[in-house]
Amino acid sequence: MDLSAPLSGIVASVQAQPGQTVDTGALLLGLDPVPYKAQVAKARAETDRLAKEADAKRELERAQELYARAVTATTELDAARLKHARASAALAAVQARLERACWQLAQTELRAPSPALILERRAPSGL
Repeated sequence: MDLSAPLSGIVASVQAQPGQTVDTGALLLGLDPVPYKAQVAKARAETDRLAKEADAKRELERAQELYARAVTATTELDAARLKHARASAALAAVQARLERACWQLAQTELRAPSPALILERRAPSGL
């Protein structure tokens, strides 16, 4: 069975040697995780920032309350709904980016899917 990392990157370490027997889950190859850690940190920061900007939800609730009491116009309520929808969509997009960044970080380690005998190694460290 041929194995390869699903991501491109610099090979930081190669743990398996030809002729070596490995158990399930043994680390075979590690890519440099630094760029992927940076993506996770950036996505987390952006998620936190957008989550703290929950003003759109509060503004919508306030606009709905004022509209129900006939204090505000329909256009203000519509504007609040639009702002809330945009904020929700932006947060969902950032959360998806965070999930993908976390998945990519996890993929920087190539592990043995089953017990195996290493026959050949094609990836030298540093490439």
